[in-house]
Amino acid sequence: PVFSNFDSLGIGALLGWGHSLATNRQQDFLIKCLWIATPMALLLFLLPMVMESQIIRLAVPQLALAVVVAAIIQATNSELGRSSLRVLSLPVFVYLGQISYGIYLYHPFSARVLEKLIHFSGAPESIKIGILGILLAMLVTLIIASASWFWIEKPLNSLKSNFPYTRRPSEK
Repeated sequence: PVFSNFDSLGIGALLGWGHSLATNRQQDFLIKCLWIATPMALLLFLLPMVMESQIIRLAVPQLALAVVVAAIIQATNSELGRSSLRVLSLPVFVYLGQISYGIYLYHPFSARVLEKLIHFSGAPESIKIGILGILLAMLVTLIIASASWFWIEKPLNSLKSNFPYTRRPSEK
């Protein structure tokens, strides 16, 4: 089944409203809700491990992730949050940001590539299950995304200088 993630869209819209249109009292309430919801959301990540429902496995982690990301975004609105964002300037995170489009683009195929690699290498099929399988799929994704960055995206980006950009006056 395909989910549209309206819950994530709604949480993002609520956060946007809180940052732009809400009164101070409403903003305080929103922050308190996030303080309560974030630990609950982190616990929700465990729910699919104990319940066998397909809808739980598909929907609950997405909702939990949306709440956690909203809390992180909200936290960046404070001085402490802004200073904690300095960790994102570490080289490993900058590099992951560079290859993020490739990660997004190729991650759905990494499990299939991993299956083929395991089959051709003669490795036991059991390594593609569990946390080891997830880590291997992440590694495959990072390798493919890195190759894509260096062999496709970076060369294409270097062509930008051949196409001058001139801003048009805005129409009012």
